Amino acid sequence: MVPKKARALFDMAVYTTVGNGRSTKFWTGRWIQGKTLVESAPNLFKAVPTKVVKRRTVSQELANRSWVNDIQGALTVQVITDYLLVWDFIDGLELQPDTPDQHHWKLSSTGSYSCSSAYNSMFTGTINFTPWKRVRKSWAPPNCKFFVWLAINNKCWTSDRLAKRGLPHQPACPFCDQVEESINHLLSACVLSREVRTWILRGLRLDVVRPPNPSSSFRSWWSKAAASLDIELRKGFNTLVILVTWILWKHRNA
Repeated sequence: MVPKKARALFDMAVYTTVGNGRSTKFWTGRWIQGKTLVESAPNLFKAVPTKVVKRRTVSQELANRSWVNDIQGALTVQVITDYLLVWDFIDGLELQPDTPDQHHWKLSSTGSYSCSSAYNSMFTGTINFTPWKRVRKSWAPPNCKFFVWLAINNKCWTSDRLAKRGLPHQPACPFCDQVEESINHLLSACVLSREVRTWILRGLRLDVVRPPNPSSSFRSWWSKAAASLDIELRKGFNTLVILVTWILWKHRNA
């Protein structure tokens, strides 16, 4: 059974240019102005038996106007209106026996289906979490990884977010008491946070990595710092960044 989301994606992404009409469903295929008869003539569609809807192709239904004979039940005004609409759509349409139907995929520039285009479309509108590899492949505990995800997406309850919602909050950063607290300030720009990272980096002889710059974001600093190291050191460094970030947050809450 095809999952509902996959079916919805397929219905949205595929339309057909009819040739011989042998591989396109008459009632459910997107062959009339990029739409199905379910969409264009919903009342008429309800008057057709389900078994007919699932089986009949365009070539079968257009032969001797078989689609007219498939209509059953009461001919209400709505059904007749849809019937006339469909008649106008297909009146004069001639199939091309030697030309197969062409099914087009909207989600790629070539019009051809690809797994990558379908996969990417399933995540349209979701949050793009750039450093996911550095987080996922580290040795840090799951709760620390989850916190870093929250921090990078500005989902932590720091003073700036609390103030926007009218909730009680501290007037300034609890570490430096200089500016309003934000998660980026806490993890990157704050004097205490930079000193802690500098002390740890020196202790581990990672002098090639510079501590965070007050004007840079935590995300950008982490990305540049990891890129400056040899590949074999990056997993350990990413783990270190996550654990230190977690400890800073714990210390802030304490």
